[in-house]
Amino acid sequence: MAAMKKAEKIPAPPLNDLFTDVYDTLPWHLQEQQAELISHIRKYPQAYAKTAGRLGDE
Repeated sequence: MAAMKKAEKIPAPPLNDLFTDVYDTLPWHLQEQQAELISHIRKYPQAYAKTAGRLGDE
């Protein structure tokens, strides 16, 4: 339980890291998924309060 509480205090990485952490150059299908995800979060930021702040462009 202590480890879990400690991990919860670590800030979440930028959302783009979900894609760029694995690939140097994103395949086309992941580029599309990334763009769709960002567009969706920007359209509904109230539904993604924690995630909207991780877009890295604010």
